[in-house]
Amino acid sequence: MTVTVSTGGGLDGGGAALVGAADLVVLGGFVALVLSVALVFIQIGVVSDGIYNAYFWRYSNLLDLSYSMIKAVVFAFLVISVGVYYGYNVTGGAVGIGRAVAKTMAVSLLLTTVVNAVLTNLFWGHAPNLPIPS
Repeated sequence: MTVTVSTGGGLDGGGAALVGAADLVVLGGFVALVLSVALVFIQIGVVSDGIYNAYFWRYSNLLDLSYSMIKAVVFAFLVISVGVYYGYNVTGGAVGIGRAVAKTMAVSLLLTTVVNAVLTNLFWGHAPNLPIPS
């Protein structure tokens, strides 16, 4: 009796399933994008660039956009830093990786929430000037 054991490359059943799942995620994202764009056009109609820009700049200003971009960069740095820290210090094999990912998600969520509150208060204060015309 001869037993053949495959140890090598290619996609086995598990790898093929992962590739199929990734394809489904990408396809689902594309379908959601198409449906959301269609919903916007059906709901509000086709809006020209000039009208969009006029309303956009009526209700926002460059300072607010700058603050928002600063916040986005700070959040990205925090999330990446936490992920790198827990990823670099992971031990315990696959179970350790799972625990590190869970810790990364929890710490990133908490840090993002706290830093968002601090930066919002720092940038806009307790009484933001909401540019809502009457």
